[in-house]
Amino acid sequence: DDPAHHYGYMIALYIKDYVVDGTEEKDIGHTVAYAMLDTLYRAKFNPPTPIIEKNEYGKPYFVDGSCHFSISHGKGLCAVLLTDEGECGVDIEPEIEENRAKKIDTRFLSDRLPVRPLKRDIELRQELTGGGKIQGVEVESFDKMPITAKWTLLEAVLKMSGEGFAAF
Repeated sequence: DDPAHHYGYMIALYIKDYVVDGTEEKDIGHTVAYAMLDTLYRAKFNPPTPIIEKNEYGKPYFVDGSCHFSISHGKGLCAVLLTDEGECGVDIEPEIEENRAKKIDTRFLSDRLPVRPLKRDIELRQELTGGGKIQGVEVESFDKMPITAKWTLLEAVLKMSGEGFAAF
């Protein structure tokens, strides 16, 4: 019995690390992410996991509309977010090196950042390691975040929008 369902909502976040054994990392990450999605869906809902298709920008979704999900993988890390609250986005990134961080900050994290002009209400959440508690992210603190946190937030919001970098 899931206590979240007593309140009419469900949010589940599943984070896992995996080992790259010489196979193309992207292929392993993709396989792990969709296996995690299947496991999470089966734990929260009745199987089987619904058919998945992609929108015109490549965002995957369940055809039956039963719930929404977002996946992220790379460099041995994988995250899957599943919710019945509405569109969602998740991203997971290792620490960004300084040279790449400067390029990202200049190109993507300027005043034209698409996070701010999105027309819908967005609830930004971050998973806190250790406590497992979900806490709101203060939008005013965005400019004070480290580059890796900003980039991760940007990617998650763009995934949630369904447009990805086509939003630029």
